[in-house]
Amino acid sequence: MKTMKLITLILTVFFLKSCGNTKEIASTQNNKSIQNMEVVSGAYEIAKIGADDIFPVELSLEFDSKTNKVSGFSGCNNFTGTYSIDGSHISVSQLITTQAFCKPKINQFERKFLEYLTNASSYKIVNDELILIRDNKDTLHANKRKSKTVFTYQQTTRGFFEKIWVTKDSITISNDRDLIDTKAAVCNEEDWELLMSLYKNIDVNTISELEPPSKTFQFDAAAMATVEIDIDSDNYKTKIFDHGRPPKSIEELVNKLLSMKKMMLKE
Repeated sequence: MKTMKLITLILTVFFLKSCGNTKEIASTQNNKSIQNMEVVSGAYEIAKIGADDIFPVELSLEFDSKTNKVSGFSGCNNFTGTYSIDGSHISVSQLITTQAFCKPKINQFERKFLEYLTNASSYKIVNDELILIRDNKDTLHANKRKSKTVFTYQQTTRGFFEKIWVTKDSITISNDRDLIDTKAAVCNEEDWELLMSLYKNIDVNTISELEPPSKTFQFDAAAMATVEIDIDSDNYKTKIFDHGRPPKSIEELVNKLLSMKKMMLKE
């Protein structure tokens, strides 16, 4: 009888210990699963589309987790849309693109990029690399962008509006105050490097204090103009000045932005 009780006690202890180990393993696996589920947010540079990893232009993708908006540059056009996340599942929809026309090779990459983006059904993030998946196959790879800079020049009157904004990927122009009708082109590396060199000569922390050389815009004698520089989530904006007469310290930057616009419209 004593032997039976001892055997029963040993089996009970073994059973309880096994259950505890099982719970610990399950808990560890759940924690690993939670750790691997990173939030899809921020700016990315496209590294691979299907089997292609060399592109004629730089492609970009940006997710805003606060508004569930997705946007980017697809090679010829800028695009915007919405996205939703449910666990490891992702859905991108309601994409709207600008209507620029580019060379056939660029258009081909653009169509493939947007197709893979909208057809993705799940995702994973490995070492800051976003991988979109369809039918258990990796279709699109994108590396997290460390920083983003945008230069914007805007001029407006009662009956006229123009906005120019330039990123490392593209230059975009719009005469539509709602920014629905836009024109876009690739920003070449030489222009971008010159813009960045001009930017480095400017103290962005003080551009909001720069006094305009003239204020004839107050009497409708000139268009109202401003310059904005966005660096990641930080925004730096000048006071309103007369179009054609920017503050001296940003004059070269303004002239470069306007010359880029002229060259784009000639192409």
